[in-house]
Amino acid sequence: RNFDLLPATRWFQMDIKKTLTCPKCGGQREHVELYRDLSVTFPPTGGATKTPTRLSVQDALDCFFAGETVDIQCERCECSYATKTLAIHALPRVLVLHVKRFEADQRTGAPVKRDDPIDVLDTIDLRPYCTPTVRNCPNDDHYFF
Repeated sequence: RNFDLLPATRWFQMDIKKTLTCPKCGGQREHVELYRDLSVTFPPTGGATKTPTRLSVQDALDCFFAGETVDIQCERCECSYATKTLAIHALPRVLVLHVKRFEADQRTGAPVKRDDPIDVLDTIDLRPYCTPTVRNCPNDDHYFF
């Protein structure tokens, strides 16, 4: 069966390149993973007592694609951690964002729903999150939301 013909694949599939970089020797490992949506979060507020702030889809994408330190053994120098970065390697026709609106209260650990308003623009600039060799790009380098 040819999975490329399935509607979910044709419309929603994207490839994300995950790169692990050792801070000591500079060694890198790359792996491309298939995604059909991006589960995005926003900067934490610290709990239910904080005042809601205006957030944007661009803020959520910045958080999703920000580098993070992960515990992993380097194959070259035996360093015990690396920096993980993500980048879009193949763009979808339709970008689906799953907004995670719950965070843990810092005092109690209980889940707290975020009620922050989210600004959604007519276009989203995905260029800062793409690899230099990104595929399936539209002509104007933007996707409409």
